[in-house]
Amino acid sequence: MNVSKTIMSGIPFHRIIAYFQSISETHDLKYSKSHASSYFGNSEINIEIAPNLAPPVIRLIVPITDITFTGSEAVVDAFMAAYRLAFLSAGG
Repeated sequence: MNVSKTIMSGIPFHRIIAYFQSISETHDLKYSKSHASSYFGNSEINIEIAPNLAPPVIRLIVPITDITFTGSEAVVDAFMAAYRLAFLSAGG
């Protein structure tokens, strides 16, 4: 059974794309693009990277990108953990 889980990320869009391109050969991920969204995927997982177009709740505007992982829960969780680890930072 497939699940979909989304990370709302403040990482610049081009860095997110570069990350998935860097792991695409290892995980046999294919890349495609449609309008504002980019996609990576294989037979086990599909990853959609899209700008979050919701209006900001506060006056500070920070670009947010939605990264939606769809696949079996174990595969989705593994890709999400690897993504979070790749962009883990302390301090600021």
